[in-house]
Amino acid sequence: MGKEAVELEIPSGKIKDPAQALADKERVLLGLLSSLDGMAYRCRDDADWTVEFVSEGCLRLTGYRPEELLFNSSISYTQIVHPEDRKRVRNEIRAAIKEKQRFLIEHRIVCQDGTIKWVWARGAAADEDDYPVVIEGFVEDITKVRLNREKLEYLANHDPVTGLPNRLLLNDRLRRMMVNAQRSHSIAAVALIDLDNFKLINDTFGHNRGDQLLQTIAKRMQSCLREIDTVARLGGDEFVLLLSGENRGEALALAIQRVLKEVARPWQFDGNELSVSCSMGVSVFPRDGRDVQMLLRNADVAMYKAKDLGKNNYQFYSPEMNTAIVKRLELQNMLQRALEKNQFVLFYQPKVELGSGKISGMEALLRIAGDDNKLLQPQEFIKLAEETGLIVPIGEWVLRQACAFNKFLQDRNLPPMPVAINLSARQLVRYDLVGAVEQVLHDTGLPAKYLDLELTESMVMHNPEEVIKVLERLEKLGVQLGIDDFGTGYSSLSYLKRFPVNTLKIDRSFVHELGQDEDAAAIACAVINLGHSLGLKVIAEGVETEQQMKFLQENHCDYIQGFLFSRPLPADEFVVLLEQEGRGRNQLSAPRKKGASARQT
Repeated sequence: MGKEAVELEIPSGKIKDPAQALADKERVLLGLLSSLDGMAYRCRDDADWTVEFVSEGCLRLTGYRPEELLFNSSISYTQIVHPEDRKRVRNEIRAAIKEKQRFLIEHRIVCQDGTIKWVWARGAAADEDDYPVVIEGFVEDITKVRLNREKLEYLANHDPVTGLPNRLLLNDRLRRMMVNAQRSHSIAAVALIDLDNFKLINDTFGHNRGDQLLQTIAKRMQSCLREIDTVARLGGDEFVLLLSGENRGEALALAIQRVLKEVARPWQFDGNELSVSCSMGVSVFPRDGRDVQMLLRNADVAMYKAKDLGKNNYQFYSPEMNTAIVKRLELQNMLQRALEKNQFVLFYQPKVELGSGKISGMEALLRIAGDDNKLLQPQEFIKLAEETGLIVPIGEWVLRQACAFNKFLQDRNLPPMPVAINLSARQLVRYDLVGAVEQVLHDTGLPAKYLDLELTESMVMHNPEEVIKVLERLEKLGVQLGIDDFGTGYSSLSYLKRFPVNTLKIDRSFVHELGQDEDAAAIACAVINLGHSLGLKVIAEGVETEQQMKFLQENHCDYIQGFLFSRPLPADEFVVLLEQEGRGRNQLSAPRKKGASARQT
């Protein structure tokens, strides 16, 4: 079979003229370009970046019509690029062309109406053999993307409540400050600030008021400093100041004093006026550390020293402070271990009725039995337990143990009497004390009238209205209530008569001076008379001499407690003491046991 010629019949009109086809392609391309959120361009890399082509998107992006830019030296691409970005953009484009690479540059443009937009400019050289080089590319509007990114960056680096730099930005600024200080041979300071008693305000007036106070404090701090300094918030009620460019410690001290004074100015809201002080610890670069963490840690150490010294003051860091911090951490760990390993023990000191000379009550006193069998006294750990919040579980343990022991005594048919337990401020206002007491009484079976809760005078007067509410609920349970260390605080008689208390306890400092100091005697008499006029029983603690006891008897004090009668005793020895009294021994006239010391109470 031979080859046969095949003729293809091409319909007329199906193949276009090449020029027409190219024109159609350009029309489609321009249509696509005009639909994009940006503009395509071609320009020369000359002095003005003369525009040879620009798509219709130019009007939406810049406000200029395409024909206004074409071959126009007065409105060239140079004028559209933001003046502060022109040099950088030109250099980056030329570097990319030299390396025969495409470019992608983020920069600003200035629109016809003066508004500024952020764009991405993409492109490459069209023909590197020509000169000036022709550049072709596309400009895309990224203003919204840029604003969202800036917002996210701001949120990542700033505190949402105060707008101050947060820890992340603080660390970066502190690093820069140290570099600048090293170059200029100056010092730089880090001041860590903790507001005093801020949590109490937050708990009392609510978090909204607490946030308003933080915002006010932030503005006050900023008003005290220069633009080159930084105020940051770490979180909670902790702030940090970065003070740079100083050469003299006196200048730092003056700046810090200004902040201290400004923070303490009264704060007013809804007709209320509050004053909040702060404690500040200061570390100095390079003396106190050469890295961020060391400077912040040492400032923190100094801040705790300021709090220990009574708050509302500042302390510069010194190496000796580390020793105290190490001891504090060791003590805190010991408290935690004591809870976990049940190393707390209760001693009991009897209260004696002066009229009969008989034991009529007892006070539970907390000790820690250390690993070395040495007993740790309350004054060595109670303050730290308060600050760390460990006082709450410790207090619940004391409450349960003391009530269980008292029920044990009653089950042995020993004379029933109340057991007194000291409360802390944190127990009183920061957790459900009434619920805890009710639960313990139910679990141990101890009648409520045999539990006596003692509060210090300063504690009940700190927030009397709230305290009264708690005390009234405890009174309804049938619990006995007393005010400890009376005479050392600032009680208002108008409040005192409203407190549902049963007893007042004269502070040992006045009892110790009886017979030696007329003022102490006058105060003791005044407390006794005041208590009796309010229908309360009065107890004197710390009685150690016959002279003190005689004075209290003559002035009709109801009860005494102290080493003249007995030191605090372990539970088993206290049982023996009660059993001895039950056999008729007159304990009030018994001599004090050898080795007793007032420091053991």
